[in-house]
Amino acid sequence: MSAMLMQMVCSVAPRRYRVYRMLSRLAPNRYEIYRVEGGQIFLNLHESSAMVQRAMRSYEPAKHALIRKHLRPGMTFIDVGANKGDFTLLAARLTGSSGKVISIEPEPENHSMLQRSIALNAYPNIKVLQLALSDADGIAPLQIGSTSGAHTLSPEFNGTRTVEVPTRTLDGIVADQQLAAVDMIKIDVQGLELAVLRGA
Repeated sequence: MSAMLMQMVCSVAPRRYRVYRMLSRLAPNRYEIYRVEGGQIFLNLHESSAMVQRAMRSYEPAKHALIRKHLRPGMTFIDVGANKGDFTLLAARLTGSSGKVISIEPEPENHSMLQRSIALNAYPNIKVLQLALSDADGIAPLQIGSTSGAHTLSPEFNGTRTVEVPTRTLDGIVADQQLAAVDMIKIDVQGLELAVLRGA
């Protein structure tokens, strides 16, 4: 199925898990541009049903609604575990040129595609950091999972391989970026959320 046809199908297909899985299997195994709430984003729908959900604007709707309800122009948002950047892009649109978005993503491919999506939308208010948040500064092995949302610092997870990544505390990032206030934080780090909070 061509990328253009896939985009058309995603706009009209029913929001059901079996549909997500079917479209993921049919999608070309490459990154294409899709439109989400925050603008345009590079996604590879063949990777997983979660990527199809993003293209269909049905990924974690409650979380999107919460961000829309509370985030306003001029505010500061930190996206911990940004993945491909759908929440980063939404936050950038909502906070506007007077706001700030700090987007944190340690995994190299995710980080690269996130930067491409930011450039595609020409958002000037996003700062991307290629590191992992934890309860201490240092270096740690990032376990690489089978999908882009499954990477983790958890020693209990056996990934397909590991990548050494720098770790920082949330307090350290706030100080480095000279943030006077932080209005909202989204944390999705595959089970190590408490370690991120201990670093705050």
